[in-house]
Amino acid sequence: DSSWVPDSLQQWSRLSIAQLLRRREQIHHEVNDSRVKCSERSRDDYIASLNRAFDKPSYPVTNKAVKDLYKSAKAADMKGDKNLYRKILYKLRVATPHDARVVRRLSRLERESGNLQRARSVLLEAVRGSHCQNALMWHALGLLAATADDARSLFKKAIAVDPLVPHSFHAVGTLEHSEGNIAKAMSVVKEGVVNVPGNHRLQHALGDLYREAQLVDHAEECYKESLRVGPDASRAFSFTSLAYTAYEGKNMGVCQTWHRRAITANN
Repeated sequence: DSSWVPDSLQQWSRLSIAQLLRRREQIHHEVNDSRVKCSERSRDDYIASLNRAFDKPSYPVTNKAVKDLYKSAKAADMKGDKNLYRKILYKLRVATPHDARVVRRLSRLERESGNLQRARSVLLEAVRGSHCQNALMWHALGLLAATADDARSLFKKAIAVDPLVPHSFHAVGTLEHSEGNIAKAMSVVKEGVVNVPGNHRLQHALGDLYREAQLVDHAEECYKESLRVGPDASRAFSFTSLAYTAYEGKNMGVCQTWHRRAITANN
């Protein structure tokens, strides 16, 4: 019986050389089969881990299909068909799990439709997956937070993830300012200006804080810097703020000049 295996030293001693050689060959085959199975299992596990890492969809999606979905989504959005737009975005969410634009648009659509819980869920799913290092996702969650403490925590998480994104510095500064924490607000906004000196919104926010602290000269410097680095669309706000500083400095002629420039800005 070739399948018989001795289970004692006495039984082994009774085997012939030919039987021992056959048994050795059998053992080698078993070892090799085991290695092959182990190798195949390791390879399968590796492929499965890669699929999980890259969020591979459960069905094949070609580049053309994805492009068609994007076109369809844009067309539905232009027509104002929110239901169709939502359906296509959810398909794109599965087909392109790493596209942050789809996540943000889907969350915004749910928020605009009054589905705040669903809007949060879309973002939470993203930051718990492949978008955990996307500061804008954490910031968007902060905007949807139910309490000021939750919002503050999420904005700070966004700052920790990427301190070169200015939005959350501005949001925390605004939050602290609204609660009367002027010193904290100024500290956060200053930190933002240090990290992103070319952001006009942070420069403007710091100017507002200086003006509230009656440090008009510092405020004026910030507003002028905001005017220098900001886009054309923001110029009217900077001109108006400069008019305020001139008014508070009792310089009515300069105040009127800034106001005129604010009125004529942006046509």
